[in-house]
Amino acid sequence: MRKFVIPLILLLLFFVGLLTSLDAFPSFSWDEGWTVTVARTWVERGYYAMWLDGQPTSPGLAAAFPSVISLATAFQVFGIGLWQARFVVVLYMMGALAALYALTRSLYSARAGVIALLTLVLLLPHFDLQALYAGRQVVAEPLMLFFLLVGFFSFLKGLETNHAQRRVTGMLGAIGMWSLALSAKAQPLPFWIVSLLAGVVFCVWQRRWRDALLTFGVLGGSLLLMRGWTLGLQWLLGERLFPSTMVPGLLNVTAVVPVLDVRIDALIVLFLVSLPLVIGLCYVSFKWFKAKGEAEFAIRVVQCMVLAFVWSWTLWYLLLSIGWARYFFPATFVSSMFVGVWLDEAVVQVLFRPQSVSHSVLNRRAWGALGAMVLCAMYIFFTISQLLPHIHPNVSARATTVWLNANIAPSALVETYDSEILFGLDARAHYPPDTLNVEMIRERQIDPTLTLSYDARPINPNYVVVGRYGRIFHIYDTLLTTGGYIPIISIGDYTIYQNTMALH
Repeated sequence: MRKFVIPLILLLLFFVGLLTSLDAFPSFSWDEGWTVTVARTWVERGYYAMWLDGQPTSPGLAAAFPSVISLATAFQVFGIGLWQARFVVVLYMMGALAALYALTRSLYSARAGVIALLTLVLLLPHFDLQALYAGRQVVAEPLMLFFLLVGFFSFLKGLETNHAQRRVTGMLGAIGMWSLALSAKAQPLPFWIVSLLAGVVFCVWQRRWRDALLTFGVLGGSLLLMRGWTLGLQWLLGERLFPSTMVPGLLNVTAVVPVLDVRIDALIVLFLVSLPLVIGLCYVSFKWFKAKGEAEFAIRVVQCMVLAFVWSWTLWYLLLSIGWARYFFPATFVSSMFVGVWLDEAVVQVLFRPQSVSHSVLNRRAWGALGAMVLCAMYIFFTISQLLPHIHPNVSARATTVWLNANIAPSALVETYDSEILFGLDARAHYPPDTLNVEMIRERQIDPTLTLSYDARPINPNYVVVGRYGRIFHIYDTLLTTGGYIPIISIGDYTIYQNTMALH
């Protein structure tokens, strides 16, 4: 038990940090609003849907069903609220951190696992790459990472045993966990497939035909069960389920963006914001190829799979993605184990086990250790200086919804594209179609000359709430300047406008 004291203390500190001011920092965001609103609708109305002007409609931009089911369960038990929703994500993030340590310990060493946990907090000077930031928001990444890493761990334990029942249990566990990971978020699917195929190829290369067939079977079983979860949900809810569909054009503005300026942004994130991760990934990849048959076969296979997963995700992010740091977060989370290996061997073993190498080798490694320590010190300084000044509570979204509920009639129609306002709103609500999100990304990142097509004038809402998204993209400028609307109150980031024509 003593050997787990340090990781347990770290995890406890992370848990306390995640719970501190959970419902006030970060501010309630647009991405969270859709998911928590669908979960609330399911609990209160029995529909897996958004509610648009009094009618159920597609969940649209909400996270997939593993997130919604988890939130709905928490709402049923603890009541409906932002703290309850974020607490669910905190639990998943804690599970993902524990799974990361366990997998790193099994594949490499306990010290590498501890350093991996510290890496996620100390060496990433960008909020969207911070585990303790993502773990405080209702987003799908913590769920996906938890299921993904437990899947790798279960696969490893199943592959390394000769006991038939334990092997079957491990593989079934991997199938179940990976099917949920792929259901929680569609983004990892191609990289996970690359990972499993890399494992198959390695098994074939080693002439382990049974293991190759087993790995391929796990791949197919995970994909089938992923589809089974969807069919089961459809059977359970029937007409009360309004299925999500891919927003037309979304892939073209997020997943395949061959634009030079976007590629430069991705390069900056990759080599400036997350340089230790790049070094760790390259170091462990070279070490894996050089090691050949030194480690157990099962460990070698899973090491290969995890490396393939991170490499494929990293190359996609660099060459094709929209370049947002958040899209690189899952790769950085998994890649932290490689930083752990690199710093353990390049720094810790040099400082505390110098007698294990010759004097000439020690001299070379000492310079490498010095360089690694200087780099880490710089990134710790960057992380603290970049993030700490921006940590402050913001509850203006909740305050705006409370004001609306207290001051307008439930029959009034409220128009907004800041989805966090919809959560907890008692009045009827209307918001733009999901395709507006595609136009916004294109206008912001790809084509600044694009004019958004949405016009809210035919809706003629009683009130319009303009928050961060509405203000940045000028979604309601035409409506507000031509429709007889006046501002009646501003609460933090939000301004509420009233339709004066509706008063007569």
